[in-house]
Amino acid sequence: MIEMVQYDYIRFLYYNQNKSKRAIAREVGVHRNTVTKAIENPEQRYNLTVERDKPVNHSIIDRVKWLITDNQVKPKKHRLTKTRMYNLLCEEGYKGSYSAFTYLTRKIEEEFNINSKEAYLKLNPIKGSMQVDFGEMVVMHNQVPRKVYVFCAKLCYSKIEFVIAYPYQRTEYFFDGLNSAFAFFGGVPRKVIFDNLKPAVKEILEGPDRELQEEFLKFKSFYCFEAIFF
Repeated sequence: MIEMVQYDYIRFLYYNQNKSKRAIAREVGVHRNTVTKAIENPEQRYNLTVERDKPVNHSIIDRVKWLITDNQVKPKKHRLTKTRMYNLLCEEGYKGSYSAFTYLTRKIEEEFNINSKEAYLKLNPIKGSMQVDFGEMVVMHNQVPRKVYVFCAKLCYSKIEFVIAYPYQRTEYFFDGLNSAFAFFGGVPRKVIFDNLKPAVKEILEGPDRELQEEFLKFKSFYCFEAIFF
């Protein structure tokens, strides 16, 4: 079975270095069928292999069904994103995690036969690099100070910035921030520069080397950008 690091490297060589499948197979030391599989079958999202009970969701099922069905009749520019739905539910008292919420929405969309978008949207590459960071700030909400976590992405050449706030600094928000930034900029930069963020880096090795988190490797491999850490 091909390892995720090797899988990521194959896709990088093919999409970023424009190498042939034969050359990649020779360089990596795998069969050409393995190279083809890595290129044509991007492992783009976490798959839940065992059905798990989500008791925290029971109280919001009807509310989420209404939000999803109402979204379908709205013009596209007025539709709520999953992140906005989740934040709205949290404001209404929901205590579940974002992943628990998206699990529920996926099951409801299947029930109503709604064709939801993939977790990650494949976009065309754009020239240059982008710098990413995840910080925190305090905002006033209903006249009460509240800490929020801010995902920031900036194109290094044009200095155009994209900023979005989340209630927590979790892996799912990190990926959502990246995905939203790519959509905002209209493409995927060839290089993305990160601080040593926990959602991306499992362990800091010697020099510039990093052991990356498995889910980040999947995300990075799907979009085929080069990750640089400092």
